Amino acid sequence: MNVIMIFEMIGEVLAWYLEKYDVGGFKQYQDNGIHILPQRDMYEGKYIDSKSFFGLKPPFIFNLSEISSLDDIEKPELSILKDIYDVYTHAIQMYKTNIPLDAPSDKKLFRSSMGEADVQHMLNNYTYPEEFKLDSEFIERISANMNDDPEERDNYIWEFLKTHVKNKDSNGDPLYLQKTKIEPVPAPPTPPPAPRICISFNEAGVEYYNSKIKNKLHPHLIYTDKYFDIQSKTELEKDKYHYVLVQKPHIDKVPMISSSYNTVKTLCEEGLDIKDLVPRSSWMPNEAVIRPSDPKWGVKYDKETGLCKFTPAWCSEMGMATMIPGSYPGGTYQTCGEPMWETIAGFFITDMAARELVRMMG
Repeated sequence: MNVIMIFEMIGEVLAWYLEKYDVGGFKQYQDNGIHILPQRDMYEGKYIDSKSFFGLKPPFIFNLSEISSLDDIEKPELSILKDIYDVYTHAIQMYKTNIPLDAPSDKKLFRSSMGEADVQHMLNNYTYPEEFKLDSEFIERISANMNDDPEERDNYIWEFLKTHVKNKDSNGDPLYLQKTKIEPVPAPPTPPPAPRICISFNEAGVEYYNSKIKNKLHPHLIYTDKYFDIQSKTELEKDKYHYVLVQKPHIDKVPMISSSYNTVKTLCEEGLDIKDLVPRSSWMPNEAVIRPSDPKWGVKYDKETGLCKFTPAWCSEMGMATMIPGSYPGGTYQTCGEPMWETIAGFFITDMAARELVRMMG
């Protein structure tokens, strides 16, 4: 065995060791297209599927009644959210029992004497001879209903919130809340839907609500004018699917429910844990981990795409000196790409060494 072969073997062993233990920290890089996008689509696709079982379709705008799903809602640190929830649900009950009389003409008779709760009580507690029994659908059509006039209803609820919520902003409006009038887009040949009002969190309210979520699996909120829907769904095996999502525009910025937010944001900004980056070793327990959100690299979660917002500095640190565009149905993003000379160098030196060379050159 000549000297050259010995050095080649030593080099191969050294390269294997350096890459196995990720001495350069390059395994921290999670590509938007290869790693992050499939994660986003899996979590959001499963959530959309779970809602479709109940006949619900995107967009999923956060309803204030869902505040009650937070763990430990009775704790003092959640008192602001608990107050909003209590006043909101009380407002709904007050409207249902005091529906105004200026209703559609075919319901005025029943509105004057009977509210929605009264009709439900009648249906639940009285029996009639079969020949005199009224169909429940007929009674519902002619009786008062809180959804007869959505704009009137939501204006009532908003004014109730303004009056009774304890915490107000500088304008006297309920803290963390907004009232947004939404003009639905018509879908010919059907007539255009009536305008409706969305009462939910504003952008500051979304951040505040997310900060109070302790359960990592609990859906978070994103303040955006975009939402996701399922474009395709392929069954991989029993009860396991591959989802491809399409991003669609929404007419206004509102708090959208996101089931991928926490997982993707953690991957983008905190990266992988040490146990996922290097093999466990008794002499490497405190191996330094590169965090993408470090001010030197500045990687952030991008709420507009649900992916990572990379920077040139991060790409360079990860040994990929260029940023390249990528796309998914309805949207675009940027990820890190290898310059041509690095690809060529990779044929002659290890991938880690090529990346380290890019990092050194800045």
